[in-house]
Amino acid sequence: MKRIKKSKLMFLFDETGNKTGVLLKVADFEKMMEELEDYADYKMIRQRENKKYKTYTKEEVMAEIFGK
Repeated sequence: MKRIKKSKLMFLFDETGNKTGVLLKVADFEKMMEELEDYADYKMIRQRENKKYKTYTKEEVMAEIFGK
């Protein structure tokens, strides 16, 4: 997996000094979301590889849909 370039984070704090959020550059946020989506796709593929699915030919699908 690609590594996200480290950038300076800016934290948001509440009245008592607890961290409540973080500010990111839009480019960093978009890159992070892209990486998360790639990881979710990878995880889904790995899960599907471990299961056995019945496959159908195009002709079988067409026959089921159109009754031919």
